[in-house]
Amino acid sequence: MSKHKQHSSEKGAVYILGMGLAAGIISNLVIFFFLAKLVESRGMTLQAAILPATLGAALGVAAAGYAMAKLNGKAGILCGGIAAAFVSAIYLIGVFWNGIPVFTYHTPLKLFTFAVAGLFGGYLGTIRPSGIKRHRRAG
Repeated sequence: MSKHKQHSSEKGAVYILGMGLAAGIISNLVIFFFLAKLVESRGMTLQAAILPATLGAALGVAAAGYAMAKLNGKAGILCGGIAAAFVSAIYLIGVFWNGIPVFTYHTPLKLFTFAVAGLFGGYLGTIRPSGIKRHRRAG
């Protein structure tokens, strides 16, 4: 068995999912910290902060999809889709938990943004730089 196949088979799906979601959570914490400072310094209303918050959450989803695809080494679109599905489910649970079962026009936009960001992050995690060529020398 090659070294790459042995290395990727040692990583379980739970490990890949956990590490990917941890990368997304950490990046979201950093992004939302800076976003909170921006909202506070600009004196933005909560309604005006919806778009930056959605984009910040989407960057976290993209980071989760990217990390999952890098750890898996393949199936980047699937990894990004899984990351987007988890974040979308958490978002919807939060909407219902807060007692707002009525969907606004922001809800489908946010879910679509999460899906696109997750798929794009997963795709980026599987592509390799084309400029780097590795040649093995004989002997």
